[in-house]
Order: sequence, then structure tokens, then C-alpha cells
Amino acid sequence: MPGEAVSGGRKRALILVENLSVPFDRRVWQECTTLRDAGWEVHVICPRGSKRDTEPEAVIDGVRIHRYPLRAATGGPAGYLREYGTALWHTARLARKVGPVDVVHACNPPDLLFLP
Repeated sequence: MPGEAVSGGRKRALILVENLSVPFDRRVWQECTTLRDAGWEVHVICPRGSKRDTEPEAVIDGVRIHRYPLRAATGGPAGYLREYGTALWHTARLARKVGPVDVVHACNPPDLLFLP
């Protein structure tokens, strides 16, 4: 039924980020907490940080965060292909783990996040 949550309960949002960890990315974190405050179940898929946000999974203030290892691109086009390929693979893998959602929000570059 239109407007009905996938799980039959709260609506579920999946936020995809490729370039920064969450909650370190403050803009994305504010989006997460706004959705949570509006009654949504929020999941985030993002890379792990190097000094903070290093856990593979965390629940912070009711937001479920799923993180993957990612090395920044080096070495020109091949480095970007490796970085984005790794990010897309991990994003697709973790999205399957999260399961059905009502809405997906892709943040930040690359514009390829629609693929997973």
C-alpha cells in the first residue's frame, strides 16, 4: 500500500556515503538524526575512518552504521577505479545485509552510488 513501511512498522531509510565516515561527516549525520527524530529507522553505509569511526558496525543515537574499509585513490585513473569499485562492491554487499528499505539517499561523490 502506498505510504506503508516495508517492514510493516517504522519506515526504513538507507543512506549511502562514499567519501567520509559517519558521524564524522556532520551534514550527513544531521540528515540521519532528522530522519530518526521523524520516526524513521535509519541505516548508513559508509567507509571506515582512519582515526575515528573505525568500527565495522555501530549504533549511535539510534542510527545503525555499517562501515567498510576503503583506501583513498592514488595513482591516477587506476586508483579511482580501484577506490570506486571497492566502494560500490562493499555498498552493494552491505545493502543486501540491511535488507528492504523504503527510501535510499545517496550522498556525495561518486555519482555511481545508484548502481548498488
